[in-house]
Amino acid sequence: ANPPTISPAVEDSPYPVDRRSAALAGRIIKETGVTAGYCLQLGSGDGRLAYDLAKRSDLNIYCIEPDAEKVAAARKALDAAGLYGVRVTVHQGSLDKLAYPAHFANLIVSGSGFSPDLGAAGATEMYRVLRPCGGVAYLAAEAAPSGQLAKWASSGGVPAREMRTSAEAARIVRGALRGAGEWTHQYADAGKSGCSNDQLVKWPLKLLWFGKPGPAHIISRHWKPSAPVSINGRLFVAGQHTIIAVDAYNGYELWATDLPAVGRMRVSSAGGNFAADADSVYAATGSVCFRLDAETGEIQQLYRIPTRAARFVLDQPRTFELNLDDKHSGTVTIQATAEGLVARLVTVDDNVTNLHREDNPSLGDCWELFFDLRPAAERGGLYGQGTFQILVVPATTEEDVTSYKPGAGSAHPELTVAGALTDTG
Repeated sequence: ANPPTISPAVEDSPYPVDRRSAALAGRIIKETGVTAGYCLQLGSGDGRLAYDLAKRSDLNIYCIEPDAEKVAAARKALDAAGLYGVRVTVHQGSLDKLAYPAHFANLIVSGSGFSPDLGAAGATEMYRVLRPCGGVAYLAAEAAPSGQLAKWASSGGVPAREMRTSAEAARIVRGALRGAGEWTHQYADAGKSGCSNDQLVKWPLKLLWFGKPGPAHIISRHWKPSAPVSINGRLFVAGQHTIIAVDAYNGYELWATDLPAVGRMRVSSAGGNFAADADSVYAATGSVCFRLDAETGEIQQLYRIPTRAARFVLDQPRTFELNLDDKHSGTVTIQATAEGLVARLVTVDDNVTNLHREDNPSLGDCWELFFDLRPAAERGGLYGQGTFQILVVPATTEEDVTSYKPGAGSAHPELTVAGALTDTG
């Protein structure tokens, strides 16, 4: 049975038409370029600016407002719009003592509900929570001239080189933290120094953020996977078949790009396959090194080993040995026949077991087969027409039957599998 879903009524807009607020929201988005991440609004007013920003972006917006009546009114209106607690949250509190973690805000905005009469303490707090490496504060000249807003920001320690003023606003773009380190390779840098040269991290340590990327795509630490790498306020994590980028200062997931078998295990002996610089992320898998754009995750270039690959036809069986360790090895034999492509898998393992045959075969003994039938010049990334993944579970000690489960890929061919358990696997 399907239980009914009851959702609160949502108004198209709980506010009267206000072209001024809509224009301000549009100007903020256009001039800052910040459309995702965490936004802090200083002074919620009636919640209208937060509403207009949420409608024009993917921002998660927090409003801080000292006036209890304004807080209640903003919450009511935003709840009616279906945004409160989902995209927008309004907190009651002081603007000169913000109860938010340092560096969390990708964007800080103010509107007509904000006044710069707070003194230096409010400006110091605003700058404390603004994200380094490109976080933007847009102080709109709604309640005060932009020059006065810039003077207020300067009183809180905002460097003049990070500020720009116009008739519409005072804008701050925060630079990198002075003394902050980076970790661009498996052991800190290309020289394997194991030291980031960070001058800021001190005891006692405190939690800054928690959340994604989580364990779903990540290789267990017991398998000794590649270390995350970080530079310019971004943290890059290599999962089993995915590279994930998150904001190093607040944990917001920036992008995720799927790459086949990019996660490397036992790096203590195999070495790392993952690095980053100011503009790019590099990940080696198989005979290819991918260069991804650090900001978007898009594949920019593929570097290949400069050797001529062996070519062969499949009119006769071709056998390839796969040796992982003393207890896990086998062969793959492939041949093209009139009926289709035939793959014969032989597992050498004294205890073939898999308790997750139906739900998640990769948690037990199985063959993970990746097929890429594209021309060599078009290969790169797991997804695309002509690529697919198959997970084959052989006969095991629990169940003397062979089965398969489709993996990644937009389309999979018709498959027939058969097999039996032997004395050797």
